[in-house]
Amino acid sequence: MINVRLAQKCEVEKLKEIWKLSFIGDSDENIENYYNYCFREEETMLLLYDEEIASMLTMLPVKLTEEDLKRRNSTMVYAVATHPKYRKRGFATKLMNFTHQYLQDKNNVFSLLVPEGEHLFGFYRQLGYEDGFYVRESLLTKDDIETQTVDNIESCSIKKAEAAEYNLIRNRCLQGKQYISYDDKDIAYQKIISKQAGADIYRLQIGEIEGCAAIERLSQDKIIIKEILIPDQLLMIAVEQIMKVHHAKEYVIRMPLFLGTNLTSVVRTFGMIKATENKNTILPDENFKIGVAYLGLAFD
Repeated sequence: MINVRLAQKCEVEKLKEIWKLSFIGDSDENIENYYNYCFREEETMLLLYDEEIASMLTMLPVKLTEEDLKRRNSTMVYAVATHPKYRKRGFATKLMNFTHQYLQDKNNVFSLLVPEGEHLFGFYRQLGYEDGFYVRESLLTKDDIETQTVDNIESCSIKKAEAAEYNLIRNRCLQGKQYISYDDKDIAYQKIISKQAGADIYRLQIGEIEGCAAIERLSQDKIIIKEILIPDQLLMIAVEQIMKVHHAKEYVIRMPLFLGTNLTSVVRTFGMIKATENKNTILPDENFKIGVAYLGLAFD
């Protein structure tokens, strides 16, 4: 018998087990950090088969913020997982469909997600999601960065930021654009992830201009800048300062589409979106354009 409901605090250890079996690359420390700092029963939906947890997902409340600062209640569907012994039975589909109806009843406008890999885009398209968020990525070597012509490098500083400070700067940098905004608690989770990966979230200061960056170390030789927000003309100044703090041979830079247009880069689909109500009701003036809004952090 199948039952779908919200999680209970007493089920955390079972959820940790499913997480570890489903997301193989995640360390025990990462899993413990999530459940210690981020887990909320009311944001976790479960599918039970014969009273045993078979599938789970997290519903992170976010806002789709428009150019005029109007914010639409939305949800990021995160950490969708099924216990290996229950896979290929359609349980994840049933859980996703139930969650869609649940979010609609809660007056959410959109649900969005970032597939764990390319192979999952097709699965989510079958559930009604469409490609909705894109990211620009550039891979630069240390030599590439050092050969860039940068002026006034001495005026640039980089300092570790607390979650609320980072979030304030992030919202300022994105003002006037369509983007996903987060609660401070979500930024705090990204800070935990970044610190665990040997880096942090940062406040950038170049003259009077503020920016921010979320950074992780992938290996001794490779850094990923998962988010960087700064005026385009100051981008390489900021990257060079990041390089001085986090030494590596290669740097992956993940940016919104309006940054890095002069760099050698690729644009790829990053996230997907689905309206939780009729689109004609949600978007009568077509203010929101699929593919234009910036998602940014995915806690991947």
